[in-house]
Amino acid sequence: MEIDGEVIHYSQKYLPEISLALDDPKVDVRVEDGIAYLQQRREEFDVILIDSTEPVGPAVGLFSRQFYASVYRALRPQGILIAQTESPFFNQDILLRAYSGMKAEFPITRTYLASVPTYPSGLWSFTLASKRWHPLEDQRQPPPGFKSRYYTPEIHCASFALPQFVQEILEQA
Repeated sequence: MEIDGEVIHYSQKYLPEISLALDDPKVDVRVEDGIAYLQQRREEFDVILIDSTEPVGPAVGLFSRQFYASVYRALRPQGILIAQTESPFFNQDILLRAYSGMKAEFPITRTYLASVPTYPSGLWSFTLASKRWHPLEDQRQPPPGFKSRYYTPEIHCASFALPQFVQEILEQA
């Protein structure tokens, strides 16, 4: 779901290596308002990933409790939401708003951190919200033969070990 079709066009034109999967027949790319789209959905998705811009203009609603309530309804009973929730150094208010909104709607909400060298500060937060699955208690091992340059089960667990200043932000929720 992308609200601006030009984003898709220019991604394919200038970032072909990372946008090539958009042409896969299994991929259904829609140019629509994701907020309005999810308001009409009930238990249709297993996972919803949100990689939005900062909450400015049309993206403001993507960080609201009302939006997270729509996501909750759109997810199946074992559904998971994962959203990028900005830099814990520069956008503490956005992280807290997103975390608070998810925590109000989902029984399980956990923030984790990852290094993203191309993002401001290099340290980025993501928040997982789930109806059933706890990211540490229900962690599954990768299947045999799984290869990744970054992910390991140890990195998975370590990502949820938050620095004190991030814990203090989330305690305000």
